[in-house]
Amino acid sequence: MKSIEIPRRRADIFLYSAFLLLTLVAYSVTGSFPSPLLAGYPGSAMFPRLVLIVMGIICLFGLVRVLISSVKKTDAPLKFEIGGYFLIVASLIGFALLLTFVGMEVAVFAFIAGGVFVRSRRVLLSAGAGLAAVVVVYFLFVQALSVHLPLMILPRYLQMGL
Repeated sequence: MKSIEIPRRRADIFLYSAFLLLTLVAYSVTGSFPSPLLAGYPGSAMFPRLVLIVMGIICLFGLVRVLISSVKKTDAPLKFEIGGYFLIVASLIGFALLLTFVGMEVAVFAFIAGGVFVRSRRVLLSAGAGLAAVVVVYFLFVQALSVHLPLMILPRYLQMGL
């Protein structure tokens, strides 16, 4: 496969800036999350906003560090394979599109099962990992933390009948 070499400083500036912009856009999206039902409850936007604020601070500090540091002649360039890079970008875009149009369950399953299959080439292992990821994401984020995720198959609230 074809490899690309980029000066590390340029790559750091681009990546910190891109992730900072992504953080700001994602934070603005959390404004449309449902309001809390109970007074004093932080609501479904609390956890994503907390993660995004920490991510933004890390990106900002990283960008400042890169901009104020001097360029070192011993700084090795960043070398990576272009095919792997485009596969990662395509899978993240595919995950976002699946999440938007077919829901969290299909998106998480496809993302995890696809990643495990690329690595292991074992169908049953991939399907099991994808299913386990859906269960973990559903119970941890939707049920335990009340994070608003687009659900198409699973219920938003579990009815516990006794």
